[in-house]
Amino acid sequence: YTERTTVDVLKKMREKFGEKFFDLKTFMEQQSVYEAKRLGLIIEGEQKDWRNIFIQDGVHPNIIGDKLWAKVFTNKLIELGYL
Repeated sequence: YTERTTVDVLKKMREKFGEKFFDLKTFMEQQSVYEAKRLGLIIEGEQKDWRNIFIQDGVHPNIIGDKLWAKVFTNKLIELGYL
């Protein structure tokens, strides 16, 4: 039930906000390790599980997670023409 609800909510968010919508959960699960390597925040060969790299206590980002989010959100703002 929860997964279906999440899919429905994400679909509605994408429909409403279009390119302005940024799905942080999906990004962290699918692209965060690759993006952090591309940005030089982590080196090749570090752990593959994003939770162990970017999350400090199971919920909150650590310093690497903070830097990644800042760079990703800044790049998105630039892409959208806000910066």
